[in-house]
Amino acid sequence: MSSMIQFEGLEKLEQVLNEQASLKPVKKIIQKAGAELNNETVSNMQTVYTKGYSKKNNVNNTSLEIQNDGLKAVQTTQTDHI
Repeated sequence: MSSMIQFEGLEKLEQVLNEQASLKPVKKIIQKAGAELNNETVSNMQTVYTKGYSKKNNVNNTSLEIQNDGLKAVQTTQTDHI
């Protein structure tokens, strides 16, 4: 007597595993956290730099960069004095 085992749904399982391995949820969280970091940085700059050229210059030259294929958020500024 021989027994035969048959698996059904392997294609669906493979599809689900590939979707979960794509890191989309992680990238979405990093994007959201990076945006929150950017907003908080700009808010802090507006509080600290209250007069003159530095106020607008710092805020306008501050940006968020998403790097490493969406796995890293970096807050940057283009001003020399920070």
